[in-house]
Amino acid sequence: MNTKTKDVYLCVNYLQMANISYTYPEPQQHLPMAEEPQMLYLTEPQQQQYSIARFEAVQKLVGFSQAEWAAILNISLKTLQRYLKQGTAFGGLHAEHLQQLARVIGFGISVFGSGAAFEAWLRQPKMVLGKPLHFSALQTFWGTRLIEDEIGRMAHGVYI
Repeated sequence: MNTKTKDVYLCVNYLQMANISYTYPEPQQHLPMAEEPQMLYLTEPQQQQYSIARFEAVQKLVGFSQAEWAAILNISLKTLQRYLKQGTAFGGLHAEHLQQLARVIGFGISVFGSGAAFEAWLRQPKMVLGKPLHFSALQTFWGTRLIEDEIGRMAHGVYI
């Protein structure tokens, strides 16, 4: 097993430093990496359109109802149903939000192992840094980012 040794200087008190050395094993598997959405926004070409076929593929990964998808996208249920019936692609901010949601859902499934397990976690109220984080956070770009950050912390064993 490959290991790395790291020397660290620890401040014992204001006048004295102690040199400690510790060894930690290399990771045995590659964990899914949280992507930095701000950097992705600047480097990935933004979707001008998000097709209904792509939306339906993402929709199958998790068990959100059409009413929940409409609430997440901040559109009426009738508008969502019309888009689906007519095959009208989502545009503008809806396309961008769907792109972000697809990335978060994929990341969540890779961490939790299934869409059902990820959805169950999403539906449970959770406290992050002393503040509640609910399923409704998916309705905003920032809330979706907070969920993605929390999944990244879990993937790397950082619980706060």
